Amino acid sequence: MSRFEEAKRLNRLEDVLAADGVVLKKTGRSLMARCPLPGHDDSTPSFSVLPGKQTFKCFGCSRSGSVIDYVAFRDSVSPEEAVHRLLMGAKGHDQAERVASKIHKGNGTPAPPSFPPSRSAAALLGDVADYYHRALADSPAARQYLSGRGLGDPATIRRFRIGFAAGTLVSTLASDGVQETSLRELGILTARGREHFLGMVVVPIPALDGQGVAGFYGRRIEDRDPKHLYLKGGHRSVLNAEAAPVYPDQLVLSEKILDMLSFWVVGIPNAIPCYGASGFTSVHEHVLREAAVRRAIVAFDRDEPGIQGAERVARRLADLGIEAFRLEWPEGVKDANEFLTREIAPGRRPGREEFAQLLAEAKPFAPPAATVAVSPAAPTPATSPAGAPATPATPAAAAQPAALAALVSVTDEEAVFAFPDTLYTVCGLDRIGRDAMRVVVTAESAGKSHTDRLDLYLSRSRRSFALALQGRFDLPAVRVEEDLSALRAALAELHRRKRVDALEARAVPPMTADAEREARELLAAPDLLDRVRDAYLRLGVAGEDDTKTLAYLVATSRKLDRPLSLILRSASAAGKSTLLEKTVELMPPEETEYLSRVTQAALYYVDALALRHRLLVVDERAGSAEADYALRSLQSRREISLAVPQKTPSGGMKTRILTVYGPTAIMESTTADEIHDENANRAWVAPLDEAPDATRLVHAAQKAAWAHAGRNGEAERTRILRLFQNAQRLLAPVTVQIPFAPLLAFPAEWTRARRDLDRFLGLVAASAFLHQYRRERLVGEPPVVLAALDDYAIAYGLARRLLAGAYAEISAPAAALLATIRREVERLARAQRVEPEEIVFRRRDVREWSRLPDHQVKRLMRQIEDFEYIETVRRKSGSSHRYRLLDAPAAAGSFDELTTPEDLARAIAETAIPELRQKRDNPGERTHPAAAARG
Repeated sequence: MSRFEEAKRLNRLEDVLAADGVVLKKTGRSLMARCPLPGHDDSTPSFSVLPGKQTFKCFGCSRSGSVIDYVAFRDSVSPEEAVHRLLMGAKGHDQAERVASKIHKGNGTPAPPSFPPSRSAAALLGDVADYYHRALADSPAARQYLSGRGLGDPATIRRFRIGFAAGTLVSTLASDGVQETSLRELGILTARGREHFLGMVVVPIPALDGQGVAGFYGRRIEDRDPKHLYLKGGHRSVLNAEAAPVYPDQLVLSEKILDMLSFWVVGIPNAIPCYGASGFTSVHEHVLREAAVRRAIVAFDRDEPGIQGAERVARRLADLGIEAFRLEWPEGVKDANEFLTREIAPGRRPGREEFAQLLAEAKPFAPPAATVAVSPAAPTPATSPAGAPATPATPAAAAQPAALAALVSVTDEEAVFAFPDTLYTVCGLDRIGRDAMRVVVTAESAGKSHTDRLDLYLSRSRRSFALALQGRFDLPAVRVEEDLSALRAALAELHRRKRVDALEARAVPPMTADAEREARELLAAPDLLDRVRDAYLRLGVAGEDDTKTLAYLVATSRKLDRPLSLILRSASAAGKSTLLEKTVELMPPEETEYLSRVTQAALYYVDALALRHRLLVVDERAGSAEADYALRSLQSRREISLAVPQKTPSGGMKTRILTVYGPTAIMESTTADEIHDENANRAWVAPLDEAPDATRLVHAAQKAAWAHAGRNGEAERTRILRLFQNAQRLLAPVTVQIPFAPLLAFPAEWTRARRDLDRFLGLVAASAFLHQYRRERLVGEPPVVLAALDDYAIAYGLARRLLAGAYAEISAPAAALLATIRREVERLARAQRVEPEEIVFRRRDVREWSRLPDHQVKRLMRQIEDFEYIETVRRKSGSSHRYRLLDAPAAAGSFDELTTPEDLARAIAETAIPELRQKRDNPGERTHPAAAARG
């Protein structure tokens, strides 16, 4: 039986259609449905299936044939490839595999890999994976090997269940009732009963359906052959295949599994591995096609097999309609794992930034397949200045192939292309994506014009536009379709260049030796925070020293695993936006996102890693309230996920999980007097100083700026920003340890204190992280920076007032207004020689005393009255509201239970904690300054 006959026997046409989500309804002897084939937008059922003959015919698009023809039309592949896909996806996997093996055995072509084994086999392989994973903990040599390859991260080991084959598998599993025969059949044991992966670190490869394990990869930890092994029986799955549907806009293809793990360990999860330079299998094609991947970066080795293999993969990706780009490793670096393990500075290896930079610089394998020269040029000689051709097209000219298009002009929204006999204006460039090119095209020729909206990716859309021009311009439709195909390629290239430019704009600029030296000196300065506050002042932010310090520490914490958040609160025009803007300017631009407004689901649709270790600034909470839940989840869980329904190419529906990873430092501003507890207990809420003295400081800074305008102001500003941005880039990814944390006292009467203590310790950690060049480190990988008493003093000075306000009965603005009322009432009482409780005042008096608008006075006085600090004096009907002050204690909050820096210093001196005692007695034996760690 031939492959074609076997494919038809194993695949009923109705079953294949049902798997594609096509709903068939019986009509007479046939089954009818809306045509599922690409290029046919079927509004009424015109797709007929004859079950007896196992054939189909569409009366709308005129396509017909067997199940093989259906798959060929559906996937735009040859009949031979359609047969192969049907055999691979048939219900009888084992039988299809035997048939394929027999066929390929005769012509020397390797058999295609099979899909996952039976559930029982996958479950048994899962048991083996669990045993190997547990065995890794008992093998120091294997763990040392992984650490030497930069893959010793415990989270990565747990995530991929990395294990070690120590040779004790049979005896252990035998006690659990597992027969050696089963392990031999699966290839875990050799014919002689020896472990196939003995002495190797092993990585299990989960089945595509997530049920059990489909295979293993083994890497020998000793330097002897064979160094690499896979489970026998062909490659049935792909490691980290779940990344494809999550990152269809950019997927990384590595040559080997350890290379893929190297991407993962630095925080780049959108990578899947191939099985060597020639190991891009049909299973990979299946995974990429099902996930509708649109762009892939091939990160193969920098050697001859890797280069050739990458070219082959690029061709196969092109056949799948996927943009292919090549990642080029630096000179002297062979692959991803070698790049990960090299030192780029004393004691520092490449991290996510360095890997991301290489990905951003990836280049396409070949120019787009287009006959269009996309370069700025004047209209062709045959085109008049107005864009109309000098003479109508002749039949001879129409018979010639389409000439090159010249890009006349381009903006963010519009591009104009000149062809020899037609001028095309394309509007809507900002809406072009990888899977749609819905634009408005205006064609002008011989003084006539025609405008229509179309999707240049759809052949029927181009055909309709071409027929319209044929009737109006007397141009052959075939020629117009060639023009539109050229326009499509030109616009795709413009879109690609725009994305590349955006990536380059966020690329890290090179740092000169002098700039690096200056940045290091800044980080090592004993008065670093004083210099930070001075930088704010030079950038135009006067006063607010504590708030500036807090904002800078919160922004710096973006590099920590548990970053901080900040909400600036004040009346309008107090300077919240200015402080936020200057904080963002002091950070590296490639690590910040400044947004004016965030809609409800907007954050779920950014790139999965766009917010990882970034500073996210939302200018005004009032305009982004609908995004509160996403922002809170990002603060608490350090990632957000959203399940959305998505239409598949076959017309069915599939749920896609959108995940965006943190951690992210978040800063916002608001004019609201009260902030919801769900937001307030996740962030530091800092009010700005609205007193007249603070306003005078702002005025002085404004006057100085105008008085010295033009005196090297921009040059000085550029110098400050460059210095502080470079300093931020030099902050190494270290872990912060607070050894004195057990000695701290913290109020426990309120439930929110559970979050507040963690946030307070996070502030201590942010200070230690910023001052890492002046703090001691524990030698290890990754290095650990020890927080100092100075860091606690900084956090204590910033946080005590804010925490006291958070635990006060009334809000800070209300407390400030109450203090103003109390001061003025006591002044009047002294003048009138009466008790303060006898003074009656109106809301108008409060407005005059506080200089606040009436709506704000109303709201705050209602709060003060609710908590019984003032009361309403009842008068006759029609009279205005009058109030008097009650004899109540001060409304200010108290936070005296928090350990003072002085008390902490005494506790450290008396402590029995080994880490603190050892550090105090023998600091040089265990730690060393960060400067010494840098050589």
